[in-house]
Amino acid sequence: MIAALIRFELRRLRRERILWWFFGVVVCLFIASIVLGMVRHNRQATAQSDLQRLVRQQWVSQPDRHPHRVAHYGSFAFRPPDPLSLIEPGAEAHAGTMVYLEAHRRNPVVASDTAQQGSLMRFGELSVALILQIFVPLFLILLAFGSIARERETRTWELVISQGVSPRVVVMAKGLAVFIVALLVATLALVVASAFALWHADSAAPDVAARLVTLWVAYVVFFAICSFGAVALSFFASTARAALIALLALWIASGMVLPRMAAFAAEKLYPAPSRAELDLALAESLRQIGDSHNPSDPYFARLKERYLARHEVERVEELPINFGGIVMREAETLTSQVYHQHYERLFATWREQEKLVRAISLWSPFIAIKAVSAALAATDTGSYAGFQQQAEAHRYDIIQRLNELHAHRIHWHNDRAQRLDRSLWRQFPAFHYQYPSPTRALHDVRDAASGLVVWLILVMGLIWLVPNRWEQLR
Repeated sequence: MIAALIRFELRRLRRERILWWFFGVVVCLFIASIVLGMVRHNRQATAQSDLQRLVRQQWVSQPDRHPHRVAHYGSFAFRPPDPLSLIEPGAEAHAGTMVYLEAHRRNPVVASDTAQQGSLMRFGELSVALILQIFVPLFLILLAFGSIARERETRTWELVISQGVSPRVVVMAKGLAVFIVALLVATLALVVASAFALWHADSAAPDVAARLVTLWVAYVVFFAICSFGAVALSFFASTARAALIALLALWIASGMVLPRMAAFAAEKLYPAPSRAELDLALAESLRQIGDSHNPSDPYFARLKERYLARHEVERVEELPINFGGIVMREAETLTSQVYHQHYERLFATWREQEKLVRAISLWSPFIAIKAVSAALAATDTGSYAGFQQQAEAHRYDIIQRLNELHAHRIHWHNDRAQRLDRSLWRQFPAFHYQYPSPTRALHDVRDAASGLVVWLILVMGLIWLVPNRWEQLR
């Protein structure tokens, strides 16, 4: 019976000419978003690959140098574009992709598309995720708003259920028909985009297929919420016009207004410091730990006394190691701790902002699917914070290894004039970004994923409220 009703509903939808026009518009948007995404991804991937080779070549091509000079020469860490950013760009346009690594400083991530392409980026960009999250639900509303309310107005509803069919079964069948159409519309974009993502995936991102499957499941749940929810509201609405107005109001409020209100509330309740404020706070904290380049600094003077007492000597020239390297190593530890404390407070603020936004997903499935989609595509704020942490760990390791060379391979006498062989620089590893796993991504947005499940349960509960027998409607 359900299969027969689904076939009947699909035939009815096929005769709606205006829906075919809308379907054509959505397909054109999908094609445009995929083409634009491919161009953007290829441009970023090619540029970063060339820059990575250039930076590595510059690093290993350094001449014989003092290790502290190498530490200040520095290097760069790049965050390669994730293959799934073709589907969900997330914060990719606003977050940076490159960070300069040098001694004594933890630099911010730079080179975002928004900063390089000007104010036009403020209008956003067309993406597969944007179409799946905004335009496809609108398409489903146009499909489903009159599925039952219009039949009630034309008096064909009584004719259908008078044949002994349960009203609940009819609503479920109509919801399944709309759901099937939603999957067919989205399959084109997801299959093509997924094939491109898998084609560009490399050994650095071995879990792309797993994240793709998880992302597909999330969108299946989202489309089920939209499809069955629209049909259920069509049943409870008095007229088709009332159903359309109610569904459009929910679409605007839940998909456009509420996400922006949630982001605004998060920024006001958990304000993050600006770049200038962060730099000012860092400068004040760094001033309190002393200056490693100042021989008369009180902190490092006490450090010298401890080392002299430990080795039972009276002068630093008599130490078995170069005290200059020890000072640099200690200074790097102290400055890294200061930067870590300030950046962890910044990341904690970001997490609180995202936590509040995701908590509002119980009021909007659009917020929930956006959070889950960005997390699985590794384009959310948490992924970019993870990139900064990985880059900082790599920077700290490189600088401390150079400080060890300074302490054990450079003599105290005539320190600055000495050089180490250039072959040593090849022994330092290049930076390799580690993509987040699907388990970690879902764990970070478990509240948003739970919100999708809750919404699906609520929609199915709404359908369960539909009377099971015709007599109950009379």
